[in-house]
Amino acid sequence: MHLRNITLCALAAVFAAALPFIQAQAQESCPAGSIFSQTPALPTDSPSPRVWVNDDFWGPGNGTAASAYDYFSVADRICGVTWWGTELSTMTLCATERTAPTFTVTFFTDDTSSGSSMPGSVVCQYTVTATKENTGLIYANTLNPGCPQLPLYRYSADLATCCNLTSGWITVRGTAAGSANGAVFVPVSNYELGATMCEYNGTDLPYRVRTGDNRSVSFCLTTRLSVPDVVGLAQAAAESAITGAGLTVGTVTTDYSMTVPAGDVISQDPAAGSDAVPGDAVSIVVSLGVPTLVTVPDVLGMTVADATTALQAAGLALGTVTEQYSSEPVGAVISQTPDANEDAPLNSSVNLVVSKGEAPPMPVSGLAGLAAVAAALGVTGALRTRKRG
Repeated sequence: MHLRNITLCALAAVFAAALPFIQAQAQESCPAGSIFSQTPALPTDSPSPRVWVNDDFWGPGNGTAASAYDYFSVADRICGVTWWGTELSTMTLCATERTAPTFTVTFFTDDTSSGSSMPGSVVCQYTVTATKENTGLIYANTLNPGCPQLPLYRYSADLATCCNLTSGWITVRGTAAGSANGAVFVPVSNYELGATMCEYNGTDLPYRVRTGDNRSVSFCLTTRLSVPDVVGLAQAAAESAITGAGLTVGTVTTDYSMTVPAGDVISQDPAAGSDAVPGDAVSIVVSLGVPTLVTVPDVLGMTVADATTALQAAGLALGTVTEQYSSEPVGAVISQTPDANEDAPLNSSVNLVVSKGEAPPMPVSGLAGLAAVAAALGVTGALRTRKRG
């Protein structure tokens, strides 16, 4: 038998056993606002954590290695998934990172036609590149004492489109492309009293239903919310709308406004209708009302009409408008008083000077004028002859 096949068989045989933690730290948690939560088992739980091989590099029916599926029930659409596991080489059985954190996330209906609840038809399937983080938690590697530690990773991914399935089954598998170096993804169990889950190994068809061992798969499901429109609401009402939508109030800043009454919301970030996950922050800008001093806008180069609009928007009025010759285009503002960016009292006036265009040439008279014209016409010599006569 080929060495790789021998290794795979050995790996399959050992994966039925539990892998205890050798380093206990803080309990892992699901993202804020998760609509389904099953976190990794603690080292004090009994039974201790279990692992499976969920990776396309191995294939769905390799020996007795079982892929894990778990049941869920939620009250909202599924838009994101978080899960936990480790990665190891199928050749050495030592901790080895996969070449890329790419996975297939599949959701199934709940099929009870055989008398047992198990995965049915595929409803949603996604290929994702997950965000991968080392949790700092360590498993004792009972697979190979020569490399005794296996790190626990946390993976998370937002789904391109939300899956509208309120109850059913999920499995997360490493892709063959992400396991090109022969390292495979190994999910870890959750401690769940009375849990029911399913395994598939190509032999127990359609699935092997596991009950009574108090283990299920550790994963979390999140949804996306729609950011409410709070512009124009009083601050208290805006904050209530934000928290009522499952979000949190972010930074609250203030600014003067010519149109929004004091205490009402001028703007928000993110904008109304944007997607958000539970617990996301929405920042608001609250009006201080009309200012007593305003900043003079820069209206140089504008037409008088555009300058008037800009001044009125800033809470100022158009003052005197005078004209002056200039190389600037006719009608363009060439100076203003007060200058741009200065503070001025609300409703005060700004005086403008507007270009009349280029100045005309200076007029000339008498023989000097006639000579200038003649020179321009090329008849200077004729004028001289006439003068002599």
